[in-house]
Amino acid sequence: MSPLRRGDVGVWSTSAGGHPDLRLSPAERARAGRYRQAEDRARSGTGAALLRFALRHATGGSRVDVDRRCPGCGADDHGPPAVVGTRDDAAWSVSLSHSGDLVTVAVAHGLGHVGVDVERTRPGAAVAALLCTADERRTDDAAPDPGDAWLTRWVRKEAVLKAARVGLTVPMRHLVLAAAHEPARLVSWDARTRPAGLALADVACRDLGPAATGGTGHRGAVATLGGPPRAVHVARIAPGSLARTAPALSPAGT
Repeated sequence: MSPLRRGDVGVWSTSAGGHPDLRLSPAERARAGRYRQAEDRARSGTGAALLRFALRHATGGSRVDVDRRCPGCGADDHGPPAVVGTRDDAAWSVSLSHSGDLVTVAVAHGLGHVGVDVERTRPGAAVAALLCTADERRTDDAAPDPGDAWLTRWVRKEAVLKAARVGLTVPMRHLVLAAAHEPARLVSWDARTRPAGLALADVACRDLGPAATGGTGHRGAVATLGGPPRAVHVARIAPGSLARTAPALSPAGT
């Protein structure tokens, strides 16, 4: 994938289990080492390496890196990923998601914040009750495959919430999105939890197809807050391709 132009979004995805010998910073290794399960450690390490790989390809810069410093406490192991090392860091935004063996990173240039979500496990009825408004639930229950409709709605809503930098602190039922069989679109957001200054017209959401999800039963979506992207580029990263992506010599918080 070529460097992104302003107004573009790039999406990179890969398998968490296909990248031995990753070159991680001490903080990244420590973060991955906190997980008890090998699969979780692999997802954490692959996510860190894929973030750096995606940013360097998106920006064309060999020393671009990711700052995971928490804006609240200053710790370097749990903050939202931020871009450092470009000529205009504020113009770039990055988001990370993983589910099962799939790890996905989205990078946006000049579109405000970006959010990406991928999921594989279909929500059950109990989760759907937390996910959907009453009208959304009636629509999805009437779909040919309600479980798939719920899953599509889930990734769309979480992508929007991540782009808005509020995550799951906001109940998903406070957002209304178009039905799964329609193009992704934010219809409304409860005024009680909608971030100040956020205009619905500025929120763009797109579904990710098999080129991004690998056709493995996952559903995915990407959202931006600066209007619709000029283009969304997708790249699937082959196993072993992240091993040469080393941290910068003076990383900020990674």
